[in-house]
Amino acid sequence: MKKLLVILGVVFLVGCSNASISIKKVESNNVSSQTIAPSLNKKYKNIIMFIGDGMGPNHVDAGGIYLGEPLCFDVTNDKWTYHAYSNTDSLTSEGFTLDTTKSLLRPELNPSLYDGTPSPYGGTLGTGGNITTYTDSAAGGTALACGVKVTNSRIGMDINGDPIENLVEIASGLGKKTGVVTSDNIVGATPSDFLVHVGERHLADEIIKGVANSPVDLVLTQNVSDFKDNKASYESLFKSKGFDIAYNKEALNKEASRQLGLFDLVASKEDPRVPTLEELTIYALDYLDNEEGFFLMVEGSNIDKKSHSNETKLMMNELIGFNNAVEAATEWADSRDDTLIVVTADHETGGLYYDRDKATQETIIDDIKWLSMNHSRTRVDIAVYGDISEYVSKYGEHFSTLEGIPYWDNTDVFKLCSTYLND
Repeated sequence: MKKLLVILGVVFLVGCSNASISIKKVESNNVSSQTIAPSLNKKYKNIIMFIGDGMGPNHVDAGGIYLGEPLCFDVTNDKWTYHAYSNTDSLTSEGFTLDTTKSLLRPELNPSLYDGTPSPYGGTLGTGGNITTYTDSAAGGTALACGVKVTNSRIGMDINGDPIENLVEIASGLGKKTGVVTSDNIVGATPSDFLVHVGERHLADEIIKGVANSPVDLVLTQNVSDFKDNKASYESLFKSKGFDIAYNKEALNKEASRQLGLFDLVASKEDPRVPTLEELTIYALDYLDNEEGFFLMVEGSNIDKKSHSNETKLMMNELIGFNNAVEAATEWADSRDDTLIVVTADHETGGLYYDRDKATQETIIDDIKWLSMNHSRTRVDIAVYGDISEYVSKYGEHFSTLEGIPYWDNTDVFKLCSTYLND
């Protein structure tokens, strides 16, 4: 797929909060960058984006085998009217050798897709460093949230350090309600991409303050020690911005004008003590539903984390929990025609593969192998619930194909969502 990318020099990453920054829109004639399309006849009041962090096409296929039926957003489900593959490269990925003569979807056929650097979730790195050379969640999420390619670790900022308007800010500016739901914690890179503008993903204090200063109406996430260690100060900040704070699912208040949910855990399976991603998604849909419409991003973060550690069974449980959340949203939308749902991933993690001729529901967990404990350049899936034929007809010539399927850039997901938000 042709990309119009300008590779600039490396700049020093400087963090900043949302409180006193000027957020810009990046203008371009390229459909892959942050610009709004002409008006479409088909309109959607609500836009929901699901991000399976680290979820490659092999994850999706193996998840269907494990479940005993294809995942709900699989290409075989007629409700999902459009499917594509997506390139996930960040600017950090540019310049690395990639053997495109081999499959970009099957890791076992193209090991050059995989980053050989150590996992940021293992060894002595802890969470303070990010040395992955291929796309990380900060850059991958920024492309989805803001429509611009950036270097790894940067959140909602371009390579010059200028903040870029995200989908939450766009929707809020149009009078729509907005929400971010994740199984990650409040300073996680992917949710942060939709909420804040900082130069470096590990600037926890900047991120927490940025969330408080964002226009978002609803944030449901896992709590984190950074918040707990400065709880009184952060609580005061969020309450001053009109947030009602809940630390368990029973304390969520549908009457609150703004809400921050911080839970001990977001579970993959039903648990009376903590919410599941499915429960939080259902709650968010009920809370955000209104006459003007809404934008909601839901992330299944632990698909990535368990892929980093190559914990196959735990990863699969997280994948099925993510699938349950997507299915709940489609069931909610089935009775109406005003909601567009997009499922994708920020990158693939782990180089998951298995023997497709031999794997069964009984053996799939043991059959799965991993090439890596880190990120890859494998192309990921895009699945769309809703009629986007008019949109595709306008831009069909822009997309190439990969193994017979339309091939998008990750920034094109932003373009699709922003077009319908502005229509």
